[in-house]
Amino acid sequence: MSYASFGQRIDLRRDMVKLNAALSVVHIGNSEGEIELAERVLHPNESAYLWGMRFERRKKSYILGRYSAKRAVTELMPTLKYQSIFVESGVFGQPFLVLEQASNLQVSITHSGCVGAAIAFPESHPMGIDLEIINDDDKLGIMERHMTALERGFVDRVNCSYPLLVTLLWTSKEALSKVLRTGLTVSMELLEIQEVMECNGIIRCTYSQFPQYASNSYVLGHYVCTIVSPRNTEFDVNLASLQGIDSILSCSCHTKGMNT
Repeated sequence: MSYASFGQRIDLRRDMVKLNAALSVVHIGNSEGEIELAERVLHPNESAYLWGMRFERRKKSYILGRYSAKRAVTELMPTLKYQSIFVESGVFGQPFLVLEQASNLQVSITHSGCVGAAIAFPESHPMGIDLEIINDDDKLGIMERHMTALERGFVDRVNCSYPLLVTLLWTSKEALSKVLRTGLTVSMELLEIQEVMECNGIIRCTYSQFPQYASNSYVLGHYVCTIVSPRNTEFDVNLASLQGIDSILSCSCHTKGMNT
């Protein structure tokens, strides 16, 4: 099969309240897989939008995003059919769910090259996700130019490679912009990272201007995947299970310049 997926339910713990979210990671290997997948998973409104697109790269990124969103949603609502889930776009391009039955779920999506990811979460508990290839030379320079003086100071204090550090800082900021539902239409300085900490293989960041949020970053194959949530929420992503999808995340069919 030319596409594959992984999904994981996540327990969110906050004081005495327990909520549920879900993470998905998907891969599409070639154009035949895209067509087959589109026919199987897209809502009629999404299909109409897809076939109106002119560029193949945009089509692939659209399918990756929608498939990953629906894969995450069905981790929480397994009785739903993919084609009944409509992932609409807001005025800033942010995704939001339209479901046939009432639900308080929302979703954040991302893609990089041939891999997409999404997190589905309760609307009352905002979250965001971003995924980037670590050694994407074309984008590394852009990421560097948007680092603040405070962030450049992490180079000598954080025990990881320079490309990894730059990438995880960027994903932490972009994931926060999705929580804020602005995307990267705001100044990157507003999204500045205040602190970077490492614990048990997870890299955690806090923010200068938004202390109520924090990010958890995971190194997965060629990628950094970052999830932003309210700072006082605790959750665990099963890294052992995630490492079981190395065949997806370490694939050799990356296509640069397709990030969201």
